[in-house]
Amino acid sequence: MPFLGGKKSKDKTTANAAYQAWQKFGSKAPTIALENFPNTVMSTADEAKKVIELARQKFVEQAKKAGKSETEAKLASERLIGLTWDLGHLNMMRKYGFPEKFVTEETAKIA
Repeated sequence: MPFLGGKKSKDKTTANAAYQAWQKFGSKAPTIALENFPNTVMSTADEAKKVIELARQKFVEQAKKAGKSETEAKLASERLIGLTWDLGHLNMMRKYGFPEKFVTEETAKIA
């Protein structure tokens, strides 16, 4: 998950991008919607949920360090960091061998 941290600099993270936008634009900051993609860290609903939750957690940590309340930071992170469950990518999953039932079940989970 290079876009969520690791040895990359903080300015390359989803959480930091969302936080910087929030600082600059407040309630008008755009939502960052990560996409699912077959055979990646975002292939399944559970994996996607983990990535989104981690990004939101990092956002909250950064906001709290800057003096924001945890409640305010959590609300902002939930609005600013989301997921696009891309239907075209779901069709690609079928081509990668994921059965239709699996794709349907993952879509129901993420809904």
